Amino acid sequence: MMPALKPFEEYGLGPDVLPVAQRRVADFVTLTKPRVVTMVVLTTLLGYYLGATAASFDWLRLAITLLGTSLAASGTLALNQYLERD
Repeated sequence: MMPALKPFEEYGLGPDVLPVAQRRVADFVTLTKPRVVTMVVLTTLLGYYLGATAASFDWLRLAITLLGTSLAASGTLALNQYLERD
């Protein structure tokens, strides 16, 4: 049986702090440009599918490749935003 979740007041997160944390997460997500990353991951998925044969298709390798591609693309886009700041 899972324990009940504690209210955010017990962690010292009042109503004025929680929106700040939510905005920060939203800012980080926006910084990584998820729509662009999705297109890069879909392109990688299609390339893996077209390049693999039935005998060499490995789901774990595909998952690791897609995860690494999405992390690399997100980091690159975040770095690009940092370099182009005003």
